[in-house]
Amino acid sequence: MLSPSHAIGAVLGLSFYLAFRISARKEANNFNLKCANLTQVQAIGTDFINAYLTGACLEAWNIDSKTQLEGVDCQYVYLLEQPDSKGNRNRRPHDHDKLFQPGDFEKLYKKIVDTVQILLRNGINQKAYQVALHELRKENPEITLDSIKVIDEIDKEVLITIKVPEETDKGGVQRIKSV
Repeated sequence: MLSPSHAIGAVLGLSFYLAFRISARKEANNFNLKCANLTQVQAIGTDFINAYLTGACLEAWNIDSKTQLEGVDCQYVYLLEQPDSKGNRNRRPHDHDKLFQPGDFEKLYKKIVDTVQILLRNGINQKAYQVALHELRKENPEITLDSIKVIDEIDKEVLITIKVPEETDKGGVQRIKSV
């Protein structure tokens, strides 16, 4: 007989179950997360030490400087859950003949923790964007126009990457997305 937590995993799918456990317990060390769907997982402060993440989807996941990525075994990841119109899931490394070497994943994602990514599923409404940006800068004066590092358009979706100081409330920044 399955325990209640295993039954939930069987009913809702392994990826959702793992995402729920990671978000709730902040512990994923030594987990085999091969090809797991970690889309929008709140992994702030999570222990991923020695986890296996090859093939995982990390679309809009949320990590911070306290997230532990030491010893993560990962050869490649995807940044999109669903393929775009060209069938691309935004693989990293981009070249399908290349793989992350030991330590590459940790270095890449430790550098990313000082950013917030906001996914806008229906594109940008310019007026709403200006209002939201003004509100964001009012509540976070350390964020400047130069802090907006990347605006990627993928089909009808827009991914905005904002560089923020480590101590910034990244969740608060993500909540200001009425664009």
